[in-house]
Amino acid sequence: MAVVNFRVDEETKKRMERLKHLNWSELLRRYVGEVVKEEEKRLAVVRDMSLIEESARAIEDLRSRSPEGWSGAEVVIQWRRARR
Repeated sequence: MAVVNFRVDEETKKRMERLKHLNWSELLRRYVGEVVKEEEKRLAVVRDMSLIEESARAIEDLRSRSPEGWSGAEVVIQWRRARR
C-alpha cells in the first residue's frame, strides 16, 4: 500500500486528537476513494459528450453534402419496399 501525507491546520489536528476513537486513515482512504470514483464518472461523461459532439459534427457534415430536399427516411422506406 502506498503512503500519502497531507497537512491540516493546528486547530483541526487538535480536534482530530480529541476524537481518537476514529480511524482517520480508514476514513480518509474511504473518502479519497469516493472522490476518485465520482471524478472518474464525471470525466467519463465529459468523454462521452466529446464523442457525442464528434458524432453530431459528422452527421451535420453528411447532411450538408445531401442534395436539397433529399430525405433519408424516404430512401430507407424505398429499400424496405424493394426487399419484399
